[in-house]
Amino acid sequence: MIWVNLLLVVAGVFLMVSAVKYSLLRLFELEREKTVLFSSNYVNERHKKIDQLVRIFSVIVLILSFGAAILFFEEYILLVFAVSLLFILAELGLKAFFEWKYSENPKRSIVTLAEMSILFAASILVIIYFMQISF
Repeated sequence: MIWVNLLLVVAGVFLMVSAVKYSLLRLFELEREKTVLFSSNYVNERHKKIDQLVRIFSVIVLILSFGAAILFFEEYILLVFAVSLLFILAELGLKAFFEWKYSENPKRSIVTLAEMSILFAASILVIIYFMQISF
């Protein structure tokens, strides 16, 4: 039953992010970004290099923290979720900064910040939900 609830939350967050992005893109008269799965639209080469460093660092830290959580601290598995949330927020914050500072359309950073806010709020709700279940 927990997985059904989690799946519903993920679907709801996806729909909410999509609706907010669509609304903001229409409001600011911006074009949709054409992205492929697990790719990113970089503003410039510096953004690409920094983003790749953040992704590599996040993968290493997540693998280490997940391994430590499984081997030593099973009750701290939510910590891995929180760490992954921080890296996602860092990546979206980096993207918003480069869109605001170096992009031709600085308004696109507002769309990214809105997406980041929704993901953060939904993740906090999921963490609170799982903390209530586990205790």
